[in-house]
Parts: sequence; structure tokens; C-alpha cells
Amino acid sequence: MKKLLLLSIISLFIFGFKAQQSAEPKKHALIVAIGNYPEETDWAPISSLNDVKLIQDALIKQGFQDFTVLKDKDADKKSIVKAIKKLTASVSAGDIVVIHFSSHGQQIMDQNNDELDGYDEAIVAFGAPAVYDELYKGENHLRDEELGALMDELRKELGPKGDVLLFVDACHSGTPTRGRNNLEPGAKKRGGRAPFAPIGYTPEIKSGKESGLMENAPFSNVDPKNLAPMVVLSAAQADEVNYEYSNYGSLSLAISRSLDNLAPGFTYRAFFSRILKEMSLLAPKQNPAIEGSIDRELFGGKSVVQDKYYTVYSLRGDYINLNGGQLTGVHEDAKVGVYKAGTTNFQEAKAVANGTVTSAEGTWASIRLDRKLDGDKEDYWVFITEKTFGDQSISLAFHSEVSKSDKEAFETSMKDFALADLDSEDPEFQLQR
Repeated sequence: MKKLLLLSIISLFIFGFKAQQSAEPKKHALIVAIGNYPEETDWAPISSLNDVKLIQDALIKQGFQDFTVLKDKDADKKSIVKAIKKLTASVSAGDIVVIHFSSHGQQIMDQNNDELDGYDEAIVAFGAPAVYDELYKGENHLRDEELGALMDELRKELGPKGDVLLFVDACHSGTPTRGRNNLEPGAKKRGGRAPFAPIGYTPEIKSGKESGLMENAPFSNVDPKNLAPMVVLSAAQADEVNYEYSNYGSLSLAISRSLDNLAPGFTYRAFFSRILKEMSLLAPKQNPAIEGSIDRELFGGKSVVQDKYYTVYSLRGDYINLNGGQLTGVHEDAKVGVYKAGTTNFQEAKAVANGTVTSAEGTWASIRLDRKLDGDKEDYWVFITEKTFGDQSISLAFHSEVSKSDKEAFETSMKDFALADLDSEDPEFQLQR
């Protein structure tokens, strides 16, 4: 009887251990790299195939083992869609998925009037032409809305505890008049062709500005609470050209560098901050875009509360200029702390410098620090540690009949209310009992 009981306990322990093991989320990756397009498509060769090992090695360090790679002729639109659907069928609830595109990108005339600028952003799959042909109906352009629908199905399978990260190292635009925006002579463009549309096509422009591939892609009717959260990180804004660096995709190289030495609790927002710093060196005139639920731990961790912060516009010794001013809550005489980029809760971290706002206008502010800062402006985030309210404050004074004890009691109750000035010589209001 005792042996039986002991065996039962051991069995339960083993079963529980296996159940715990099987509950660990799996990490899947799909990498699509198209560098050698058919000559008849009129797309120039690019170095996308070099990105594959770069991204694969970076993800292996993060525990990814399940990889699907599509290259060149194996990455036409039909094959890409098939691979995403196969991936969707293979995942389990709670798994983590990374999808990476290295290819040309292009705008294509909007087919259902859902875009702000009148064009769909699209991945240029193998075989897609660069120049408009009335006989071609977009069969090999993977539009943002099509990709969005595929992502919805994937997110539904992963469920709310899963996670999807989509990298797009491609242009979404065809603004051929933009100048070369890479430090390297002769850097290759990933896109840069005119939008795919007939001559004379006039898009219907709506108000607003598009920033990324998926911003206006429609989502399914599934309750978002039942979908895995998703983050999309694009190499450039919707109206920018994406350039290579040293025969690698600039975003792919930035991702590889940024995935090294991650600290515990690292968020998508902090990860994007690293990307921005790397891209400022690799492609200084590009503006990467991030969309989605970014205040979470990287690769599907719990939700993280991100304290409000401001980025540094310029750094000059013990003076900094801020990307933020009166319109964003920064006013003269406010106290600030400067912390390492990626800080989520400044009250639990150590400031590298402290300072005071010396002047503030609508969208900028100047700050004097208590010490000089080394490094680059992208290394730092600025947090307001003691607010002021500029012209929004009110001045108060006590009527002569108010007793000393009442004054002291009121001053104590108002000590943390920064909008009130109790020492004004020319008060707007008088307080009386």
C-alpha cells in the first residue's frame, strides 16, 4: 500500500513536471528575404539574403528554435501567404512569433479607400513588377490589409497570452526625389520607386499622417481581448526610403545589435529606443516606426507601466534641449531627472543627472544639469520629477482676519498642490474664513 502511494506521488510529480514543461511557450520565426528579383520586374538587386543569418543568429540567442526561411523565388506572394497560414496552424496558445521581411517595399493604389494617403503600403514579393501594368492586378504585392488579415488569424490562434513581433526592413514608399540618406556612398535603396498606379492617378487624401505598414490595416471582427498583442517595427516612415548599410538591411543590423545584452524586464518601448540609436548611426535620415502594444516585456512578458518620459533633442555638456515643452507639460522651473534610455520606472532607478528647466516654449525646453553628460543623446530619457505649471498657476493670499492656525492648516493641506502660489504679492484671490 505504501509503495502504491509512493508510486502515485512520483507519478503525479512527473506528470506535473511534464505539464509545466509543455506549458512553456514555444518561439517561432518566419524570415522572408528577397534580394534577387526577376529582371523583367525592373527591381534592382539588394542584399536581403545577408540579413537571414543576422536575424536568425540574434533570435537563436533569444531561445528561438523553430525557423522557416523563404528566399528569392520561394518567396512569391502565394508562398508567403502559405507559410504564414502553415505557421498559424502549427502554433499553440501562448506561443511567441517573430516574422521578418527583408525586401523591396512599394506603395500601391488603394483598392478599398481605407488609407489616409490614398495608397496601400505593400511588401514587394518575388515576381511583383515595379512599374504599373493595367493587366496586373497586384497578384504579387502583399498589401498591408492582406497582411493584417493574416496576422489576425495568427493572433487568434496564439490567444491573449501569445505575442507577435513583425519586422519590416523595406521601404513603404516610392518617393524617388528624396536624397540619399545613408552615410555610405552608393547605399542600396529597398524600394524608392514611384507608387504602383496608372499615369494620372490621383489618390484621395484624408487628414492625418501614416507612420507604418500596419497603421491603417483593418482588423478582424474578433474581440481584441481574444487576440495576441502585436508589435510592428518598420525601417522607415510611410513616406521615406529605406537604405542599406554595408550590404545589410539597416533595420536588420540594428535589430541584431539591439537584441544583445537585454536586461530583465526590457520592454518593446525600450527595445525601440535601442533601435533608434542604432538607426541614427546606420541611416541617420530615416525615421523607424513602431506600432502596437509597446509597454510590455519583450517577447510576450507581462504588461509594464511606462512612466512618461521625454527624449533629448540636443546635448551640450551640462545643457540639454528637450523634445517637449509647454504643450506637452514641461514648464519653466520644473525639476527633471536624466536616466538611461529604457528606464520604465524612474523612481526605482538611479538618475545619471538632475536638472532644472530654464526655459520652455510650445514643443521644446532647455535644461541646465548638475553635471556634464557623456555619450549620445539617444542614451538618455528625461523624466519630470517635480512639476510646475507655468501660467496655469493661481496666486492666493490670506485675508487679514484669518487666524494663524487656520493659515498653517491650509498651507499644510496645499503644500503638494503646485498650481497654487500662496506667497504672491499681487494675488488673484483672497482667502477668508
